[in-house]
Amino acid sequence: MKKNFNPVDMHIGSRIRSRRMQLGKSQEWLGDTLGLTFQQVQKYEKGTNGVRGSRMQQIATALDVPPAYFFKDAPGSTSIDSDADKTLRAFTTSRDGLEIVAAWEGLRPKLRGLFADMAKAMAEPAS
Repeated sequence: MKKNFNPVDMHIGSRIRSRRMQLGKSQEWLGDTLGLTFQQVQKYEKGTNGVRGSRMQQIATALDVPPAYFFKDAPGSTSIDSDADKTLRAFTTSRDGLEIVAAWEGLRPKLRGLFADMAKAMAEPAS
């Protein structure tokens, strides 16, 4: 029997994963910090298992964010998620995106502009 996942649990899980990756931490680290296995962290991040209030507080503390962070732009919320917000979230939850952000810090200003121009040119459809 296929389980139906709750979209809010999936959203919270993606926010946990995003923040953990922003900090450069592994699922093992978060699990150890919370006294859980990395498999349990995976279940939270995928939304397979919902996060109870007390556990959410522990996760928020470990990831140095307020618990409300996990609900930002959750399904059914009244805020509007712009396309730019969705793109930024997709970028910062990918390994490649995080590597680009880390490398960006080391680029000289002139190279940043060249890099941005190159990325735009590569994203344009071929004529």
